[in-house]
Amino acid sequence: MNGNSLVGQMLGPYKIQLRYTVGAHSEIFSARHVDNDRLFVIKILNPSLAANKNYVAEFHQRMARARALPHPNLVPIHETGNLPDGRPYVVMDFIQGERLDVLLAHNQERAAKPIPSLLQIKALAGALTMAAEHDLVHEAFSPQNILVLPTAAPVLLNLGMPALPVP
Repeated sequence: MNGNSLVGQMLGPYKIQLRYTVGAHSEIFSARHVDNDRLFVIKILNPSLAANKNYVAEFHQRMARARALPHPNLVPIHETGNLPDGRPYVVMDFIQGERLDVLLAHNQERAAKPIPSLLQIKALAGALTMAAEHDLVHEAFSPQNILVLPTAAPVLLNLGMPALPVP
């Protein structure tokens, strides 16, 4: 089952609408919950990672811990599971915002001297502290994994994703 063939399909109560991108870990889709019409993001592990039983076990363990973290600067996780072909997936809130790396690249003056607000740094530090207290380490903390909301609040992406296995 390739990613484009998933568009229009149902995954539990979620109708997959659009394939956004394919990354090193996963394919990312938007999906709408059929009961409440809310928009969600579904990440489906790439087949090569899904074939690695140790990686899949770690993925499910870490997603379960990440799901238990109620923090305003973390993306809420709603459920995890496996597709019929065995690939694991995670369903999380769809959050409107722009990645910090994109904001910095589009604003050269700011990119030359990024001065994040102390409140934004404190918010991210709080999210990372809560994660560490639950034995979760962000494996790829970078501007690419920080979403800035229209309110300027930062949200940390990809918490719980295990590091890619070393070939």
